[in-house]
Amino acid sequence: MELDPTLNIGKCLWCGSEITIEAGKSGGNAPQIDAIYEDRISPTECRKNLLDFICDNPYMPDELFDQVENADPCVCFIPGYFFQADWHANWNAESGHDSKNEKGETVTEWTPVNGQTMGVEHYCSPANAMIVNRQMGDMFITLSETLPRDEAKEFNPEMLEGKVWLPSDYSEEDGFSNFASERLDSHIESVCEKQIPGDQQRNLRFTSEHTLTAKRVLIPCCIFSYTWKDQKRSIIQDAYQGKIVGDTPKTVVRLLSLIILVIFGLTNLVSSLYLWNRVGNSTNNGWMFSLVSLAVLVILPGWYHLHCLSVRKGFKNLDADGRGEASKKLKKWERSFMIIALILLALICGGVLYALK
Repeated sequence: MELDPTLNIGKCLWCGSEITIEAGKSGGNAPQIDAIYEDRISPTECRKNLLDFICDNPYMPDELFDQVENADPCVCFIPGYFFQADWHANWNAESGHDSKNEKGETVTEWTPVNGQTMGVEHYCSPANAMIVNRQMGDMFITLSETLPRDEAKEFNPEMLEGKVWLPSDYSEEDGFSNFASERLDSHIESVCEKQIPGDQQRNLRFTSEHTLTAKRVLIPCCIFSYTWKDQKRSIIQDAYQGKIVGDTPKTVVRLLSLIILVIFGLTNLVSSLYLWNRVGNSTNNGWMFSLVSLAVLVILPGWYHLHCLSVRKGFKNLDADGRGEASKKLKKWERSFMIIALILLALICGGVLYALK
């Protein structure tokens, strides 16, 4: 939510409708929470971190910078579950031991084996239905799993004084079954596979049981939701450590240009190496073209990437008009660079073909 603290009126991040919020409440009852992480990063710092995140990735659209700068960020506490699964599994399989017969062929002798294993695993899931419905569950889990669990403080309702939070309306059972159950089964299967002796294995079967302990935790996050080409997208930043994850668009033209440079460079390098291998013993043409192609392969994509990154980093020090002008110059430079680069690569390719005649 985007909150104006002076009016106590919030705006929904997705529909833009106004929501009146009583100080210290999110429009509902105080959540049933076991632990909470402090909001150590302010909304202003969240915006700055997000702008840095965009500037450091030159393959995001330049226009996205303006949307983030004009956003009104608000730190909102999102409820989640921290699961601890104590599990036990019984398994059986066939173990194969390889040996050589009289003809030197490999023969595998299969033997039934069985065993048991146990362990403890930790998982996370969102506890808010809106986060799940907006396809932000995996992003929330990525942030949650990086948080040190021992740094969460015991919850006290006074910690939410004047804060905004989302309700805990997604059940513990749904959270585990939709976000953790398959991961636990895959982990147990992997552990069982490692316990099977021999050179080969097959027909692994296992049964498992687990005891689940769940803790409800409030995690401070700054959610930036935006529309890009008629698609709703979101970026989440945790306000405790500052880690950012999100659904970010890419500049197709810029990415495609880099890929073309790499492909053309590799093609010319392979061609020139073939030339050197074919006629290198009698002429230096192959060696020369190999060196030139290698230099082109390394220098052109590197130069292109570093220049785009340098210009994007400068966006932070410009106003909206300055960024717009810088973006136009960058796109003009990209077009000129690609034309010159493709001409150079074509000349190298032509030189290789000429030398092969």
